[in-house]
Amino acid sequence: VTQTQNRNAIFKIHIKNNKSLFVKQLVNFDPQNTYFLQKDATCLWLIKNEKTFANLAQYVPEYYGYDPERQVLIVEYLPEAKNLEEVYQTQQGFSASLLQQAAKIMTAFHFKLEEQTMTNRAVQFFMRQLPWTFQFALSPESNAMSMYGKSPVVDYLLKNESFLSLMKEN
Repeated sequence: VTQTQNRNAIFKIHIKNNKSLFVKQLVNFDPQNTYFLQKDATCLWLIKNEKTFANLAQYVPEYYGYDPERQVLIVEYLPEAKNLEEVYQTQQGFSASLLQQAAKIMTAFHFKLEEQTMTNRAVQFFMRQLPWTFQFALSPESNAMSMYGKSPVVDYLLKNESFLSLMKEN
């Protein structure tokens, strides 16, 4: 077991010869952090349990559960996985194939929901606004800052014409 802590307590539980676990628990139970964790859990649950979102399941780890009372989310831990920030820091950029794969994954989440899905109680939990990442390729100049502040990865992607073209194509 390894632990790190920022806004959340993160436990990475390595299980030999089996799937490992990633456990996220809030450190501060304020309304904003609680909403973000509940939103993460709801997204993962929908992707793994609702047929409308089935094509997205290949892009997210296995979902094992969420405890709203203790504010704990448990998903599969993928020890070999790296996020875009880690790749960017080690390579100082992205290969063409990685940019193509990232565009394909990001655009897979862009689709119109059917009326039946929109009435699902779990979907109704979300704010009715388009996330800034969905508008990435349409108006890159308006997306220079995310809710987390300035990011070298976002800056790189926003200035990369081939990535923006791939986003528009998909």
